[in-house]
Amino acid sequence: MLDGRYEAEAIEIGPDDEVLAEGLLKGETAFGKLLAHMQPYSPEWAEGICDVKADAIRQVAMDYVDHACVGQTIEIDGQTMPYRPVAVSLGKTVNNGWGGFECCWARTMLAVLVGALEVPGGTIGTTVRLVRPMSERLQAAKPGPDGFMHYPLNPTDKAHWSPNPNIRNAYRTMIPLAADGPWSQALGPTHFSWMFLDATPKGLPRVTLPDVWFVYRTNPAISFWDTESVGAKMAKFPFVVAFAYTRDETNHHADLLLPEATDLESLQLIRIGGTKFIEQFWDHEGFALRRPVVEPRGQARDFTDIASELAQRTGLTGEYVVAINKGAGGVPLRNAHGDFTLDPGRGHGCEDLGRRVPRRQRGTRRGAAAFVLVRIGWAGLAASLVLALALALEWPVPRLQAWFGLAVIGVWLLSFALGMLQRILPFLAAMHGAGAGRRAPTPSSLTHERALAIHFWCHVTALGGLAAAIALDSAWLATAAAAVGAGGAMAFCWFAAVVLGRLGKL
Repeated sequence: MLDGRYEAEAIEIGPDDEVLAEGLLKGETAFGKLLAHMQPYSPEWAEGICDVKADAIRQVAMDYVDHACVGQTIEIDGQTMPYRPVAVSLGKTVNNGWGGFECCWARTMLAVLVGALEVPGGTIGTTVRLVRPMSERLQAAKPGPDGFMHYPLNPTDKAHWSPNPNIRNAYRTMIPLAADGPWSQALGPTHFSWMFLDATPKGLPRVTLPDVWFVYRTNPAISFWDTESVGAKMAKFPFVVAFAYTRDETNHHADLLLPEATDLESLQLIRIGGTKFIEQFWDHEGFALRRPVVEPRGQARDFTDIASELAQRTGLTGEYVVAINKGAGGVPLRNAHGDFTLDPGRGHGCEDLGRRVPRRQRGTRRGAAAFVLVRIGWAGLAASLVLALALALEWPVPRLQAWFGLAVIGVWLLSFALGMLQRILPFLAAMHGAGAGRRAPTPSSLTHERALAIHFWCHVTALGGLAAAIALDSAWLATAAAAVGAGGAMAFCWFAAVVLGRLGKL
């Protein structure tokens, strides 16, 4: 029931859990209220504001609806989901300009009306900034007591409201919607920090000019809606340090301009998967470590080294390193994969962080077993060459022929071939899965990770067992290793059958 007015037993809860109404209540659907709200805003009304003809507006709207494929579904990784191949893409000029919030909200409402929000083909959400966990966007959507998404509003009741602001813009005190997370201060009422420099409201701690202001990869003078006012206040700052490549409206006020190594001159640690947008659907998760292409020019330095030296010179190295260990660099450095924490008693450069953070993420990559098997295969090739030389020179090595056979057949040929097949079979199947009017499935949607994991460990265990059997000249060990290997072969057949079965369902 999308539209209409109804009576139902209900309870209405307001701010601070205050019960506003309870019992048999009259209500109207949200869709009905939206229709009533939008009634005055016709294409003819919009034409008078944006200069786009009313007929063109209607045509775009109908094209959007016609291409939304309302009611259609698609199967991905064995899951049947709605298929809505329509979206509105906005650029930074719209997002940051006057009316940017209204544009983003209208874009989101369009997706909601045709069911194209958070589904294949449609608008895949946004970056998580206020609702935890920030690193896993899909896990941030949790139902509240009324079925709507839970949101961590800042409390406003007398017992829990915070009358003392924790930072200049007083987001926790003034704005319930800003929440209280790492990004709240940036997405809260940032204009308060500038406005309160003129006159701080009564009851709030007086806002003063910063002794030193660092500006890094930002231009608040034009990002803020009142450029003239912000520029005038910047001119009053006692000392401004800006890292800059080019002159702009903000670093025009800088007392000191410093170089920083560019992306191609510095060590880049880039998170892959699990963070935002389409990265939720990557096959692999972890970090990409991109090394410098060229040496920094002049006195430019990597910003990690700059920050570490600033911490050292201001006596904050201990606190700085502790924050990195806890996750300020993106992930905690101590977890189930091991303890890679840095020593708070000394400074650390970008090379230390470049080694530690990716290691914390090891073991999270899907399909890694195939690459390990390939590497084992290459090692077997190298070993077989050495053993072949030993056979040719008739070295006095016990059971040398058996070692050579294991290296060539088991370690090299089988490991390499099976590792490649683990990756190639789903890829080839995905290519054949495309048909007229049908998209090709992703290789990950056709594979079977559990079967591949069983095959990998059985294969590696069997190789180790055969090596032990040769070294100890043990027939029963060889038989046991063969049985384990047979189990691995059955697991591989299971994997291949799943791939073909999923392909046949397309």
